[in-house]
Amino acid sequence: MEIDIERQVEKITNVKTKEMFTEVYQLYAIHNYRACIVMLWSCIVCDLLYKFRQLNLRSEKAGVIFPLSDYWPII
Repeated sequence: MEIDIERQVEKITNVKTKEMFTEVYQLYAIHNYRACIVMLWSCIVCDLLYKFRQLNLRSEKAGVIFPLSDYWPII
């Protein structure tokens, strides 16, 4: 089963993550695999941080104390 990566990119909801992953895909397309792996790692870590930030904001709105900023000041 073959996966069409270009169609899967459209499912990414975060704009910043989508931009980063588009760059990862461009690096892959030109066979620059080392840079692709490094950039993919950065993309995954940033996406996780964005998701933690969203989780933190939603929990604060719901009145739940979920102090992620105590552990990661960048969030």
